[in-house]
Amino acid sequence: MLTGCSEAVSAIPAVSAASSPATSPPASQPATVSPAAQAVGTVLRSVRISPANAIDAAAAGAGALYVALQQGDGGSRWTIERADLATGRITKGTVTLPFLSTLTLGPHGLYVTTSVIDKYGRKPDTILRLNATTLRVAARRSIDGGALWDGAVKVAAHGDLLAEADGGGDVRLLDPVTLATRTSARVLSTGDLQAGDGIESPTIFGGRLWVLARHDLISFDLGTLAVRSEQPQGPFSQIVETQDGLELVGTGVASVTNRGAVVPKPTVPGVDGEGSQRAFGLQSTVLEQTNGVAPTILIRSLDGRVLRAMSLDHGTGLLLAATSTTAWVEGVPGHVGAVTALRLG
Repeated sequence: MLTGCSEAVSAIPAVSAASSPATSPPASQPATVSPAAQAVGTVLRSVRISPANAIDAAAAGAGALYVALQQGDGGSRWTIERADLATGRITKGTVTLPFLSTLTLGPHGLYVTTSVIDKYGRKPDTILRLNATTLRVAARRSIDGGALWDGAVKVAAHGDLLAEADGGGDVRLLDPVTLATRTSARVLSTGDLQAGDGIESPTIFGGRLWVLARHDLISFDLGTLAVRSEQPQGPFSQIVETQDGLELVGTGVASVTNRGAVVPKPTVPGVDGEGSQRAFGLQSTVLEQTNGVAPTILIRSLDGRVLRAMSLDHGTGLLLAATSTTAWVEGVPGHVGAVTALRLG
């Protein structure tokens, strides 16, 4: 069942990731809210994907949400669904993969990656490129990192560039259409892999490939994959892109200079702090999920002002994916059991 609606979600006090009491916005926050800010959080569309709480991976872009759901037999068959924001139409496709891990949307299609777990048998990991409209497989390749492989294949797509980072300790630049390797570089040593280190959050920005590895933020030249910068990154787990540049997100927030230096940012009372956060860097706002007593979606401006805060259903609340204008969320009050698109700008 598809429903369209245009109600505005009421603002509520922000909930800290570490505690449940309501927290007021900082005293310096203006009392008036612009019309654009008032539109933040408006429900654009609610789409029923069955079962919504079984979504294993998601990506957003090109006016749609893409999700992956494991089929009911618990085997290696996965349903890929595309929900169109404008019409609500659902398109479905099927892929056969062990341990599907991520979905990433790029100009040349939807990329699907795996994370094969050693205890279930050593098998190469896989990258698929699907046609983003029909969801048919257009290209496939395997990547095997050897005996110490541990972790998922992750990709980042930007224009005619596709970067891959994997559990074998390598980064690669791939052809975004054929998936053939253009160039590669070793990032993690055997000792790093034995110590459990991995490569996280590959991001293409500012003419470089950025990753988190060995507790460092590392950037590479996009032509040769030569290391351009390497800085200790602290307690961060994700690289996000904003209008002002790159930020690191984890138990706090930090900005990244053009030279790759990590500069911690002041925390926002009731927003930043200890606890799990998933954040998306957007053109004019930052969207976060804090996992406290109740999951809470926070939409704030780049200077830290909270534009909208929304408590989600405790059992199903989850931020799935976002673009610069739209966030796709489960567990929105009044839309529990559906995936809901919220306006961001």
